Amino acid sequence: ASQKYFERLKSLTIEQLDSLGLELIDMKNEEELKKHLM
Repeated sequence: ASQKYFERLKSLTIEQLDSLGLELIDMKNEEELKKHLM
């Protein structure tokens, strides 16, 4: 499930990530999130 979740994250725009940022960081460690998005 988490792999599919990160695949969807990669397709989001910067604006969408910004608006969802707090929720995403609550769900995953920020460094781990950045690693998947790079």
